[in-house]
This record gives sequence, structure tokens and C-alpha cells, in this order.
Amino acid sequence: MDRNSRLSRRLLLQHSALAAALLPVAGIGAARAAEAAAVLRQAVGRGLYEIAYSPSRDTLYAAVMGDFEDKKGGRILLLDPKDLSQRGAIEMPLKPFSLCLDEAKGVLYVGHTMDQAMSAVDLAKGEIRGTLRLETPEKHHPREIRLDPAGDRLFVTGIGDPSVVWVVDVAGFAVRSVIKDTGKWAAGLAYDPVTRHLLVGNYDSELVVVDSADGRIVSRQFVGAKDENFLVNITVDRKRRLFYAANSKGSEVFAFNADTLALAHRIPCGKEPLAVVIDAPRDRLIVTNRGAGKASVIALDGYATLRTVEMGDLPNSIAVNPADGTLFLSTKQTLDKKDATYSDTAPDSIIRAAVA
Repeated sequence: MDRNSRLSRRLLLQHSALAAALLPVAGIGAARAAEAAAVLRQAVGRGLYEIAYSPSRDTLYAAVMGDFEDKKGGRILLLDPKDLSQRGAIEMPLKPFSLCLDEAKGVLYVGHTMDQAMSAVDLAKGEIRGTLRLETPEKHHPREIRLDPAGDRLFVTGIGDPSVVWVVDVAGFAVRSVIKDTGKWAAGLAYDPVTRHLLVGNYDSELVVVDSADGRIVSRQFVGAKDENFLVNITVDRKRRLFYAANSKGSEVFAFNADTLALAHRIPCGKEPLAVVIDAPRDRLIVTNRGAGKASVIALDGYATLRTVEMGDLPNSIAVNPADGTLFLSTKQTLDKKDATYSDTAPDSIIRAAVA
């Protein structure tokens, strides 16, 4: 296994088991008790990674790669968001990991981290439209995919040391360019449509800001010592002109000013935050806290924690129904055979939590 494959596998290992229920505490009240009852957990199989919700199709999509070490492909599951029952599946010859939904065009982009590739899935037909190899001499492994809101470009992080970002043409489904030198294990990725900056977070405590027009690195912002923090996932708050980066080595989310790029706030949350998603209609931030076994619902006005969803051992990805704020959270079994909770048969699960 090459060095970048080992790095990519280590990142995958950071995404792994859960249980589910909203935390009931003394004096929780009728409203909170009703929320605790409005939680559903559904096992979906081994190797569950990212999830995506389509409002127009009222469907939850889940990337399930199966057993990590086998040579088989995987599936994209189509789930009913009301009860998490399976409506169907799209078979994938390569193992799926990351998901990026183009809601307007009805295309789901799928990243194949261990196979150095990505696919475009036609959701109306339920079939693969095309597969693109993302190859470099250093064998970088694709992780996160983001769509330019204009709809003509995709950005894909490539894990390595140093890492890259591929710029992919949507129409031709081909690589336009490769942005280099984005730091060690550049996993986090977001796009700011106002400045047209790419925001890349890495393992070196660094936020790398890139001009998406020409691939020029605009700024490199260090938060602490080089190996102190890992900016693993990023999301943009358009209303406040901030972007939030989960620090998976700590218990906080960093908030940066999108225009000055200065660190504006440190938002406390559970241990080892992983995924960060904004629920814009309700003005709140959702964070999965891997080390704490929970998800935090945080008010963007003042950063108070509004709710906690207890999930178990290893929370992973997040999707939100913008119409009613329902949360979908993927949960994983550990891949570490030395862990006391390890099981070679237990499936990963998705939690549906109605958190008003």
C-alpha cells in the first residue's frame, strides 16, 4: 500500500459506530421529551460514509462501500427520509465515499477515495453517467467534492503530503487543472461564491485560501502550531460572511471572517468535531463530535448549544431537510480491530432526528 493510500485509509478510519437517542435529562420538559421520541435509527450496512438529502426528490442518498478490504464495489442507497426504509440502490463498480448533489441538474457526484476516481450519477435514470480518473504521480486520493453554485465546476480535494485540489469541468466531466501545495492531508473544502475563494483545511493547523479563477494561493492562515490542529471539514455562513472549520484535534469549531480571513471566534462543542453543516432556515450549526459520540446543534447567534443528539461511539456525516430541520446523521462501527467495540459483522447506521 503506497503512503498516500495509508493516509487516506487513516482518514477513513476517523469516520467509523453508533447508537442513537436524544439526551433526556431531568426537567427536559414536554417539548424535549417529544424530540427524544422522534428519533429513528436504521442499520444500512457496513462501510457507510457520506449522505446527501434531495428536497425535490424527497430522498436521502447514502454511500455504502461494504467491507473496507474486499475488492468489490459498493452501492448508493436511496432511503425514504420519513422512516429510512430503502427505496432502491444504485450499484457502483468502485467503492463510494463522498457525495455532492447537484439538485438543479439531478446529478449526484460520488468520490471513490481508495480508487482515485469520481463518478457522476444520473438520478432520474438511476445509472452512472460517467467515471473520471483523478490520477497524479503521487497517487493522491480524492476526499471532499464541492460544486461551484454557477454549476460549471467541481472542486475535489486530493489527500497527500502535500495535497492537491482538482478542478473538474462539469460539462465535459474532465480535469481542468490541478491546484498544488495545499498542505498535509488537505481534507476540508468549501467554496465562497462572493470572493470565489476555495477554502482548504489541512492537518498542519492551516487554512489555505485559493483563488478559484487561477489556482493562486491567496493566503495561508495558521491556527496554532503546525501539528496542533486539523481543520478537517469547512462550511460557509453566507449571512454573516463567516466560515466554520471543525478542528478534529480539539473540542471547538473555528470561525473565520470570510473577507479578512482572520480568526473571529472559537466555538466550543464536543470532543473531536468532524462534520459541520449550516441549517440556514433555522440559523444554526450542526456538528458531529466524533470523540464525544454526539452531535451538537448550535445557535449561530451567540453560539449557544441548543440541543445535543447522543449517538454513541463514532458520529460521521450530516444532512439536513431545509423545510423542517430534520437531521440525518450517519454512524459508523470502528475499523480498529484493537478497539473493544470492534465487530466484523455489525452494520453502520443512519439516525433521523426531528430537532425543532
